[in-house]
Amino acid sequence: MAAFAILSVALSNPALENNIREAYSEFTHKITENVWLVADKAVTTTSEVCQKIGVGENGLAGVVVLKIDGYFGYASTAIWEWLKVKAGET
Repeated sequence: MAAFAILSVALSNPALENNIREAYSEFTHKITENVWLVADKAVTTTSEVCQKIGVGENGLAGVVVLKIDGYFGYASTAIWEWLKVKAGET
């Protein structure tokens, strides 16, 4: 399963958050008010994630989507567990 980070330029983006929750429900982890992790079995590119959550020329703007191919750092255990479970699923 591919994992992605979604970053909003705005500190609060209710429309984006709503779209992420609708598109990814159990496959999302909110890190901060403007950063989410999502995992997807069918989607493999950042462009596809943008389409799925309504980001684009005629949709939401001020959003950056990054594909996670590796990770390291020091953060809450919940983040690492989510990545291990969701991004590790095949």
